Amino acid sequence: MALLLLDDAGSTTHLIWRGQELNWGRLSTLDSTSFLGGSIRFMAVDAHIGGIGNSTNTVTALFNGTSIGFYGLPFAADGTSMEAIVDGQSVTFIPGSNDYFGPVYQSPTLSDGLHNVTLVQGLELDFMVVTPGTTTSLTGELMILDDGDQTMTYTGSWTKNSSILASDKSRAPFGGDFHQTTNSLDSATLKFTGIICVIIINLLVEF
Repeated sequence: MALLLLDDAGSTTHLIWRGQELNWGRLSTLDSTSFLGGSIRFMAVDAHIGGIGNSTNTVTALFNGTSIGFYGLPFAADGTSMEAIVDGQSVTFIPGSNDYFGPVYQSPTLSDGLHNVTLVQGLELDFMVVTPGTTTSLTGELMILDDGDQTMTYTGSWTKNSSILASDKSRAPFGGDFHQTTNSLDSATLKFTGIICVIIINLLVEF
């Protein structure tokens, strides 16, 4: 299933950054191919649990769909809880590992429609993915399709690999694993309806 892709650098209509601009810096000086869109946004660590009114820096995603996932690197130590505010309701969660870039927070399944989700604690944020619903407009939006989607067809000796992808900033494979092959005669086929299809090597859709 194709998901709606919100990048930190380009989704100005979907994202609200609260706090001083210097506390939401943009990092693109490292290996920019490690980040979707060539950059990430990072939040100062002084945000704390207690809701939007008590936090210095937050990011809010506005979307139409049934769920949203945030991808990046949490500042919280492994096993330490963070806070999300889902449609005005505060929830605590254990984020993904802070050893590498990967899933930070995945919202529960929500009703089909408009929603807002805010992250309160410090993190480096790369991108978000939204599960579209029946009322979600996809016109002009960026989409992402995992390499394990059933619409993909692989021919040859492809294997799955769940290893952490090494780069200047290591990251977990999107969807948990990626397909790989060393045979130049092997092929991967995607049938789609749209204007253009972009395959990103070793970033989101790994081949």
